[in-house]
Amino acid sequence: MEWNQVFAFDKTKGDVLSVTLKDGRRENGTVIGKQNFKVAADIPFRVPPDARIASQWYSMTNMELMMSVWFGTQADEVYPRAWFSDASDVSASCVSNTRPKLYLAPRLCHDLICNDVKRTPSVYVRATLGDVELYTEVSLGSNPSWNQDLIFVASEPLDETVYITLFDKVNGQPHDDECIRLLEKKLSEMTAVKVPGSAPALFYDIEPPVKVEPAGDSRRFSSRIKMKLATDQAYHVFDECIQYSSDYRAFAKGLWPDLLGKLEIGILGATGLQPMKEWRDGRRSTDAYVVAKYGKKWARTRTVVGSFSPKWNEQYSWDVYDKCTTVTFGIFDNNQLAV
Repeated sequence: MEWNQVFAFDKTKGDVLSVTLKDGRRENGTVIGKQNFKVAADIPFRVPPDARIASQWYSMTNMELMMSVWFGTQADEVYPRAWFSDASDVSASCVSNTRPKLYLAPRLCHDLICNDVKRTPSVYVRATLGDVELYTEVSLGSNPSWNQDLIFVASEPLDETVYITLFDKVNGQPHDDECIRLLEKKLSEMTAVKVPGSAPALFYDIEPPVKVEPAGDSRRFSSRIKMKLATDQAYHVFDECIQYSSDYRAFAKGLWPDLLGKLEIGILGATGLQPMKEWRDGRRSTDAYVVAKYGKKWARTRTVVGSFSPKWNEQYSWDVYDKCTTVTFGIFDNNQLAV
């Protein structure tokens, strides 16, 4: 018969270590044999990197039991799987939850707690920026991992907030999903990345949806999630047709090319405009203005009221970084004027 189990005791709790062998087939567990060790005199010390104390036979009445007894430390290779005496009331199926653990860069998230502690959580992440929502796949367990990229398109001045929400799928129906953790992060607080792939993976505290103030002890526990939250500033997000774009620069100003020069545009006037609105007295007119766009800068002239040949005589200037770019003009009727 073999057990291959390790038990750990606090040496300050007593002077004698007693090992008792019982017959588990009987209701009261009849004692078969017993061996006592004096803590101060009979138990040897083992300090790693010394080799493990070899097991030996100990006489127990009519039989012998092979075991090894020693004073150990946290450095013992069996320490992480030992059953500690202060966890003696814990069932064998749950004792693994009491053992020490060492995490070396754990993936994404750990120590999630759902409302039903008897059920294994099925967790997925929803990230929200503005009206856009992106989702990860479902991962099982209290230490889920996803390893997925959720990418949003954002614009300056980066004052929006990304909402990271962890959901637990309860009954397999979307409307039954339970929100278990929340995280809010402003775009301006994220790491600015100018080289692809250089964003660091960091831990973030994620709070329950309903905050409960601790009673007495002010310390609190929160789950943590490991993510790469970054704004990739090496890219340019087009807001125009690529063939007629006025700006190809990266988001980060440090990556911009040198200035080529200044673009000066004088918006003088127009002729032959068509009537765009009809007044109550039957008159037809156009209240025209011009919009010019180059790069991120837009210019709008004043509105010339009631003219099919308006004159604006206005001048605007832009910085030019790329000669293979396009200036866009548009003439509009101001429909905010009363008809």
